[in-house]
Amino acid sequence: MAIKLGCSTILYGGHLLETALTGIKKAGYAAIELCCIPGMAPHFWPKLTDEALKQIRKKVDDAGLVIESVGASGACGDLDATKSTLRAAAVLGAPCVTTATGGKSDDDASFAEVIKQWREYAKAASEAGVKLSVKPHVRAAVYHGPSSVRFMKELDTQWVGINYDPTHIYRTPSNEDPIATLKQVAPYVLTTRFRDCAGRELNIGPVEKQVCGNGVLDIPAYFAALKEVPNLKYVTLEIVGTAGMGQEQVQDVVTKCAQYVRDKKLV
Repeated sequence: MAIKLGCSTILYGGHLLETALTGIKKAGYAAIELCCIPGMAPHFWPKLTDEALKQIRKKVDDAGLVIESVGASGACGDLDATKSTLRAAAVLGAPCVTTATGGKSDDDASFAEVIKQWREYAKAASEAGVKLSVKPHVRAAVYHGPSSVRFMKELDTQWVGINYDPTHIYRTPSNEDPIATLKQVAPYVLTTRFRDCAGRELNIGPVEKQVCGNGVLDIPAYFAALKEVPNLKYVTLEIVGTAGMGQEQVQDVVTKCAQYVRDKKLV
């Protein structure tokens, strides 16, 4: 089955959800990460009523898009918040919620605390019938290949997986090859992300450098490697820093990245 393109609504964080849906569909994407990220992309709030959430789901359906995931970085700070987000995702028909582990890199005490916390999160996910997809994230407890594998093995649950973003792997202090790391963690991958990056610095860099083809990442090699990930349906564009940009500027970024993939015949 061919992998299709998705786009996170985080790119339209400064605009209405309706604007995001129209722009994403126009650019040729098939799915969205629907974000509820405070201060960055508040396109819905987990504590909305079921009826309100169903209305949002209908808007997505009417736009001809699929909810690939709920983007909840920052909205899963504790167990109650996580349960609320999982409930909302279930009503929205999203198969998973994406977030990060928090914690500190290369700190065993912090890692142990993260595992303890995520055992509760995994239980909540099983009760909601919605999986949690964790992004290995610079500075977090889970941030590169070895910490991702350790996390998944210690947690040992089908309700948590990996949200793979090669730009975070590329920027780890260990200077990993994101293609090799993807092969290492592929059995655990639930969702995937794509964009470019300026270099190996911890900070991702400006929006311009995240646009596909403008940075240093070997995106064609990454897309080729994605074909070996079991049961993967979508790879989703996620670029940060666009919240203050005008609608036309955001649309230009979204369109250029889709066009890059099409021109290179990556999907």
